[in-house]
Amino acid sequence: MGTRQRVIALELAESAFLWTWILASLVAVYAVVAVFAFGGRWRTVLIAFAVGAIGKWLGRAFGELRRDESMKLVTRVSTIE
Repeated sequence: MGTRQRVIALELAESAFLWTWILASLVAVYAVVAVFAFGGRWRTVLIAFAVGAIGKWLGRAFGELRRDESMKLVTRVSTIE
């Protein structure tokens, strides 16, 4: 896989995990409201929080990898010119 394709794949992975974080955060807020208003389960809140935390962690990790690969690509292109 070339550097450009690798950057694209890393950006897709970063986006997917960060969207997972956003959606899990919304679910966690809904679950907290459900706990207090309707007697919901705290387990749902904890699971949503854990999924969100892992999604954010992985999203940031893939973002750092993507930035590193992008810098390699820019450096390689600038040396060719």
